[in-house]
Amino acid sequence: RASLIVQGTLNAVGQPTSIVAFTSINDDQHGGDTNNDLALTSPGPGYWGRIEFAAGSRGRISYAFIGYGGSSWVGSVLVKTLSGDVVLDNVTLQQSGGSGLHVENASPVIKNSTVISNSTLGVRNTTPATLVDARFNWWGDATGPYQASSNTGGKGNAVSDGVIYFPWIGDPS
Repeated sequence: RASLIVQGTLNAVGQPTSIVAFTSINDDQHGGDTNNDLALTSPGPGYWGRIEFAAGSRGRISYAFIGYGGSSWVGSVLVKTLSGDVVLDNVTLQQSGGSGLHVENASPVIKNSTVISNSTLGVRNTTPATLVDARFNWWGDATGPYQASSNTGGKGNAVSDGVIYFPWIGDPS
């Protein structure tokens, strides 16, 4: 399964009415019927690999849809970052075969985004001492993301320790 490995800079900046899409060829909703099968096939989690920001790389993805990736062949994540200089703004992370965003030794920012329907976690931080700023996102439910130690009533896509998720979009308080 193909992946995009960033070892420099990736700037993928769409507009509110013209988003950038990283998705399955079977996803007719984003980009049209690119496989010319008249909607006979449907996308699903894990169809392609991931976007990975290598250590020292940088990037900004705005007004984008990233979905149906996270193949188990490449670690079951949609976006993986080993670099702190990454911003995801107005992005949808949806239908990963594993986590939506996987972070190692980095402190990226994800904001104004939708993180839903990922198989395991919306955001996984493997080094919780280095915080991930994930405030002001929609997690799929007004109760926010499930978090085992601080938001057990959350019914949205879950987050690991080391993720700052409050306040979230739709927070009733």
